[in-house]
Amino acid sequence: MPELDNYLEDVCAHIKNRAVHDQVKEELRVHLEELFQEALAAGNDEGEAARQACRRLGEPGALGKELDRIHRLRTDRRFFASLTLLSLLGLLVLYTAPGDTVALVLRRSAGTLLGLALVLWAPRLDYRRLLGAGKILFPAGLTLLALSTLGAQVPYGAAAWLFALGLLFTLLAWSGLLAELNKSKQQDFFLALGYLALPVVALLAWEKVTPAAILALTSLALLGRAGFSRRQTVLGMLSLVLLPGVAFLLLAAPYQLARLAAFLRPEAYADGYGYVPLMLRDYLGSGGIFGTGIGRVWNTLPPGGLYNEYILAPFVQQTGLVGGLILMLAAGLFLGRLWRTAGRNNTGPGSLLLAGTAAFFAVRLVWNMGMISGLLPVTAVGLPFVSHDPAMSFLDFTLVALAAGVLARSPRPAALPASERGGNGHA
Repeated sequence: MPELDNYLEDVCAHIKNRAVHDQVKEELRVHLEELFQEALAAGNDEGEAARQACRRLGEPGALGKELDRIHRLRTDRRFFASLTLLSLLGLLVLYTAPGDTVALVLRRSAGTLLGLALVLWAPRLDYRRLLGAGKILFPAGLTLLALSTLGAQVPYGAAAWLFALGLLFTLLAWSGLLAELNKSKQQDFFLALGYLALPVVALLAWEKVTPAAILALTSLALLGRAGFSRRQTVLGMLSLVLLPGVAFLLLAAPYQLARLAAFLRPEAYADGYGYVPLMLRDYLGSGGIFGTGIGRVWNTLPPGGLYNEYILAPFVQQTGLVGGLILMLAAGLFLGRLWRTAGRNNTGPGSLLLAGTAAFFAVRLVWNMGMISGLLPVTAVGLPFVSHDPAMSFLDFTLVALAAGVLARSPRPAALPASERGGNGHA
């Protein structure tokens, strides 16, 4: 009825988060219809029954302001707390690295504060517009990844930033493009495999084996959340594992195969690629359960990765197994929050972005810890929010900021304030 429609419009005029207007109208209409039917049963005509229903539900301005408070776009507190905890532990890990790390910690602290501020502001950004540009982001991401491999032709320091932006655009493009596909069409399934496999194979061709492996494993999580049938998902996952594996065997350079051999038998390559795995083993063995104590560390690792991929080793040496478990717990809390919310959002682009972000972080976390413990090959994989890599830190905080936007727009179970539900007896 016009009276009910006008009432709902008046309420929503006070709710700044337009994304929840339809949800609010749908839920409030149910309550209005119940009150309307009660007024009709009491002998009122339709016009008077509609006016009584609106009055009983509450003054539209006051109700709208209360709903605006409930649905205000803000960063999820638990998510932000878990991110802050992980970031603070990252600063502690950097501080415990060998050498004079005060300047590094100060620079990293400034970057962390900027990143956390970005996450707090992020809910104001409508991530859906960005993900809707997948057909532009996908080729742009491939182009940036290609430019990052040009070596000396790229200005010093620019390659890392080009690579980080390329990864960012690729992850965003994957989330948007997979959400747009028709899951019932077989050709769209193969199109999805093409989107996911092309950047991985391209990185292998450019001898970027580690990033290719990380993206390949991340793509498995995205495919699992995309909404295809179980048979298609299993077939796609096998393809995304086997295709890069075959490509690696065909395209791998001799030094890459030598590194793989050193992982399998580090003692036989102690003077070459086996040196770092053996030193990492010594670090962990000397730390024990409670560690040697902060500041009691000796460095036998190459300086190139000391503050990046190897940074966990001296931390575990000084804090022991206990310190490593605390760091793992903090990372698990953060990733768990991302993954649970991704499942709650079904198969939309926001869910895919959360799943892809969680998988991207989880693969790097597991790989780095497995590398330090000797379970995985040693390669340049840093810890998210821990390793000192400005370009990757920018990528990590940008992905988390977009994830915070998804969390802020996640459906909430109730649209009607508790005060109104209690006041009129309707749930």
